[in-house]
Amino acid sequence: LGGPEINPEAMIRRQAFRSVVAAHGLALDPLREAVAEFDYGLGRDAVLAFHERNLPLDCVIAANDEMALGAIKALEAAGLKDVIVIGFDAVDDAVAAVKAGNMKATVAQKPSLIGSMAVETAVAHIKGEAVQKQIPVPLELVK
Repeated sequence: LGGPEINPEAMIRRQAFRSVVAAHGLALDPLREAVAEFDYGLGRDAVLAFHERNLPLDCVIAANDEMALGAIKALEAAGLKDVIVIGFDAVDDAVAAVKAGNMKATVAQKPSLIGSMAVETAVAHIKGEAVQKQIPVPLELVK
C-alpha cells in the first residue's frame, strides 16, 4: 500500500521497496499494489478489494501505519488471520498492534535525531563546510 503518487516521501518509499524486492529476485504483482494516500480507510478498502477479487495475500507492506492499521481491519473483516502486516512510522496504535500480535512490525523514524542532524548540517553549511547531499538517518524496526 503506497502513499500519494505525487508525494516525494511516498515515491522514495515505493521505489526503495521495489528495489529491495527486485534485489531478492522476487516479482511484484501490480494487481496487488494500491495507492491508499496514507489513509486508514483507503488502506482498509484496498485490502478488502484485493480479497473481493480473490487475490490471495501473504503479507501487506504499507508505507505508513495508518494504511497498515486499515489493512488489519480489512483482514479481520475478511476472516484472514495469517497475513503478515508491516507498517512504517511506529505511531502509538501501530506499536500497540505489534505488541498485541496483530501487526508483525513497524519502522520507527527518529524525529529528534533527524532534527539535530538537520541543524548540525545547516550550521556546517553556513560555516562554509562541505555537506553531503543526502544524509541517511538510522531507523529502528519495532517487532
